This record gives sequence, C-alpha cells and structure tokens, in this order.
Amino acid sequence: MAVADRTLSFLWWNLHNFAHYDRARSSDPRWPKGNTEFEAKRDKLLAAFQELFAGEYPDLLAVCEITREAARDLRTRLPGGFDVAIPPAYPRDDLFEVAVFYRAGRGFTAELPLLPFDEEDLSEEARPMMPVHFSVAGHVIRFVGCHWTSFDNKRSQVARERLADVVRRDSHAFLYPETTQVEHTRHLVIVGDLNEEPMSPIFEERLIGSRDRVSSRRIHWRDEQVRRIHLYNAAWRYLGEQVAHGTTPPVAGPAGTFYNARLGWRTFDHLLVSGELLGANPPYLDESRTGIMFTAAMKDHNEFPMAFDPSTGSGVSDHLPIVGRLILPEISR
Repeated sequence: MAVADRTLSFLWWNLHNFAHYDRARSSDPRWPKGNTEFEAKRDKLLAAFQELFAGEYPDLLAVCEITREAARDLRTRLPGGFDVAIPPAYPRDDLFEVAVFYRAGRGFTAELPLLPFDEEDLSEEARPMMPVHFSVAGHVIRFVGCHWTSFDNKRSQVARERLADVVRRDSHAFLYPETTQVEHTRHLVIVGDLNEEPMSPIFEERLIGSRDRVSSRRIHWRDEQVRRIHLYNAAWRYLGEQVAHGTTPPVAGPAGTFYNARLGWRTFDHLLVSGELLGANPPYLDESRTGIMFTAAMKDHNEFPMAFDPSTGSGVSDHLPIVGRLILPEISR
C-alpha cells in the first residue's frame, strides 16, 4: 500500500486591500478604480505564489483583507483544486474578510465562523475569524485565521483584548470539550494579523502565547476554572533581521512581518500552536520549515515590503507571508 502524504503545509498572509471592482466603491482608496486594476493586483498575488512555491502550493492558505468576490475569483485560479471558507455577510460588515483556501478532498472541513461581536462589545473592525479542521489518523487539527482590530489607539487595544478572550474561550472549548466521547486527539493552530507584537501583555494575560515551547505544555490547576490555554508563539523567532550581518555576499533579511513608514517594522502576524504539536511524535510543527517568506517583487529599494501600486504595477502587500509545515502521522491508503 502507498503511504499517504506525511506533511501539511500552510500559509498566512495579509493581502492588503485586495478588493474586487465595484463601481459604487471605486472612489474609496482601498478599492480598485477599474477591473483592470483588480486583475493586475490578482495577477501579482498569483505570480508571488508561483515564485514562492514553484507550483507546489501549500495545502491551506489563510489570508485577510480580501473581499468575498475577490476570494471566489482567486479560488478558481489556484491550481490543484481548492475550496474556500469565507464568513457570510454580517451586521457592520467590514467587507474585507478572512478567507481560508484549502485543498478539496484532503481531509479539510470548513467550520462555523467565530463572530466576536456576538459575545463582546466591538466595533465594525471586529471581523469574523475562520476555523477549518483537518482530520488525519485519529487526530483533528483546528486552524483559525484571524485579523484583529487595527493598531491605532487605546480603544483599539481594548478591542484586541476582547478578541483575545473570544479566541481563548473558543480554543478551550475545542481542546477540552465537556463530552467524554472524544474520538480524536485535538490540536490547535492559530494564524493571523493580530496587530500586536509578540511581547504584548495580551499574550501573557489573555491568550497565553509563550516564547518557549516548555511553557506551552504546562497545565495549572486553575486553567479549567478560567478557561485558560497555553500556546507556543513561533512569531518570537521573527523579531529582528533574519540573516546574520557579515555574510558574503550580504543578504538583507526582514525585521518583522509588516512595515509602515510611521511605525517602522512590526511583527503583527503570528503563528500559535498548542503544546501537543511540539512533541516528537506526529502530528508536530516542523519549525525548521516555518518562517517569513518573500520574493524580490514584494520589496522596495529599501528591502521593505511594498503595497501594490496600480500606477506602476509594483509591489504586492505591506505585509510578508509566514509559512509553516506540520509532520503528519503515517497512514496507508
């Protein structure tokens, strides 16, 4: 019997204002002025994927700042057969959503979106979060794509704290279900633009995202009472430039996942996993194949990520993608 695929690869990327053409919104600076502009941005994204992966696309691509129509159009152009999970329309719809593309027939199932405004008092920027499950050999892995409220003022800080509480409660309910009839071992992967640095108090006080692997596997007797979860945040490894200085020839490395002229470099994009994915037995996170990726077309002359400029056709997004890989249990088919 042949052995099934032993790995699962995934990507997170903020695509930066990837909207379809809508004549009624064409005066909005976030929306394209015409269909040609939309197609140019889409083709730049597809070219970036092709250059990054040489045709071997990840099994799951979670993205944000994409409209539903743009996501449906992109799905038809991804090779290899992808489905897409997008939240339905909702009150105070931001229109720029989180979308999760996943390989059809591989073991993925789209789950109900998390609607944070159903549980917390939040503004229109509190976008739904999209979970997709992957099942394999007695295990189920819950991927959750997130895009939290923008980083601008103290009120937005409160919003992100409340969003962290939503994720914490949902994650605890998934990892520790009340029923004793649990058929699969459960694991969690959270990816997203959380608009917080890895050292943020949110990761210490709300959504426990440790910088070390050991802490993510600890259990405290109060955890159940407060629905606390412990995760490992691989984004700690993305702080600072990724390439040592003094190399020959010199190679510039990213100093985060996002660059803004006012804020400078920031590590706002995160990869958090539950402790069970850090062991020696599959499934586990292959951290040697996890990190920031980029192509020359994504950067400007200063090596900063560059948003798409429709007047010149240059740039792609002001965020860089992060990619990861899981090693899966061996199964036969």
